[in-house]
Amino acid sequence: YAAACLCGFKPDNFVIKGFGIELVGGRYFSSGVLFFVAICGPLVNIIMAYIALKTGNFKFFITNLSVAVINLIPALPLDGGQILYAMVCNLANRKTAKKVTAVSGKISGILITILGVMMLCVSKMNFSLLYIGLFVFFSNSSNYFNPVVETVCAKERDIEKCPAFAIKDSMRALDAANALPHNALGVVKDETGEVCGIVSPYYIYGKLAETNADATIKSILKQK
Repeated sequence: YAAACLCGFKPDNFVIKGFGIELVGGRYFSSGVLFFVAICGPLVNIIMAYIALKTGNFKFFITNLSVAVINLIPALPLDGGQILYAMVCNLANRKTAKKVTAVSGKISGILITILGVMMLCVSKMNFSLLYIGLFVFFSNSSNYFNPVVETVCAKERDIEKCPAFAIKDSMRALDAANALPHNALGVVKDETGEVCGIVSPYYIYGKLAETNADATIKSILKQK
């Protein structure tokens, strides 16, 4: 939350959840800001673990180090998954980023679940790692959509440098936003081939937050 505010993206609120906090409302994150905000969580734990080690508090050291390692697992909604998602967004597009993160999450979930079963057999009572493995496995999907963590389009002065892609107004808006590369623009064409608008992924995601996920580009453009 503090990292997001430091970048000028002050959320309206945050909700405490099982593996951290979920930022609610506010402006949309760029992939760079998402990377910074996500990595700050494990980084703080690593700093606290270092302080604990220097002061001789071994239990506090192990606790913070464990939390940092778990949060760096490349699976959503953990920080590691958001870091991976932000990195792939910059290299490709959101559709690819979602697929890569989903596959990484499923593999991570399976491996952690196996380790969790082994730990449970040895300890007879410690099922924490098994719980994390199952949580990670079932939480990851290529249909992941959260407009707060989507990539912002280039600034207005850089519009001429943005790559442009032709899209049909009948296309599903979410599919179009997912397929457009980082900082790209979509030139919308109607059935006759005439240009009827220009959209960015940021604009589409913003409108999708106000309507249903099955909306088309045409219906998005009709919104005020």
